Amino acid sequence: MSDTIVDETQKLDISGEGVDFGDKSDTESLAETLTSFELMPNAIKRRVYALKRLHHQKIQIDSKFVREFLELQKRYEPEYEPLFERHRQIVTGDYEPLDSDLPDGQAIDAVPIESAGIPGFWLKIVTGDYEPLDSDLPDGEAIDAVPIESAGIPGFWLKVLLSSAFDRHVEEYDEPILQHLIDIKVAVNPEKTMYSFGFHFSANDYFANDVLMKDMYFATNLEDIDLLYPIKCESTEILWKLGKDVTVDCFDQGSDGQVKTIRHNMSFFRLFWSTTADEITDIETQHLMYEWDIIRDMINTFVPNAVLFYTRELCLTSDDMNSTDGEEEEE
Repeated sequence: MSDTIVDETQKLDISGEGVDFGDKSDTESLAETLTSFELMPNAIKRRVYALKRLHHQKIQIDSKFVREFLELQKRYEPEYEPLFERHRQIVTGDYEPLDSDLPDGQAIDAVPIESAGIPGFWLKIVTGDYEPLDSDLPDGEAIDAVPIESAGIPGFWLKVLLSSAFDRHVEEYDEPILQHLIDIKVAVNPEKTMYSFGFHFSANDYFANDVLMKDMYFATNLEDIDLLYPIKCESTEILWKLGKDVTVDCFDQGSDGQVKTIRHNMSFFRLFWSTTADEITDIETQHLMYEWDIIRDMINTFVPNAVLFYTRELCLTSDDMNSTDGEEEEE
């Protein structure tokens, strides 16, 4: 057991009345005296050491808790899977809910999204008895008719992301790509102390991948409040189609076809990076810790409660959190 307190900057919230802390210089404040463990009376040191022994006993329990917690998550995955699969089917349009799939008292008539007529136009157009031709439109207004009907819930996961802490990382040019995001899956691997995140996409014009994976590996830090901390990550390489990579802008392409200048853009898709094979850098560690704060919300909050973020019954956007912080400061 160490004979010193590791963090001597933490203020002890106790009164100094009736306690002899030894001689103090005129410039030494009470707070400075209280934070110096070595200046405390032996009786207090003895009690602190007793607390530290209890803390080390707690650490042994924490170690068992982390292992069993990950194993418990893994054990319950098969029970959650049918629910998440039906969730995916409804979002993608592979399954149309029946009245029996709705909460009690929520049975409603399904109104087709497609409408042959447009309310407010002349009777035949309104009733759908006549579909306007290009010749019926004003000059220069000939357009292709895009069917309104769509299966599933278009843009479901994009709206969920925009209602979550990820909103600050979704740029405007990311949104057309994220319209193709059809599912997010989270899995735990207790043996490797790892979480896997699968972002599933429909076929699109931006990249060839149908799944983008991000695996985060952890170690246990039983001396910290947060028992798990990330140590490395591995991500799928995004196979961008020509000219569709939103994470970079290329300039000064010479006659030889070589790009001379590349500007890196902020983008949601920068989430898919991997740590270096050898010991990770300090910058990578900072990125991992920052991402872990957000991804923890993904595991515990917005993936399991996605429909509530879609309806905005739950919302954890950066604007909302900043607004809440401002209100607390005003109070």
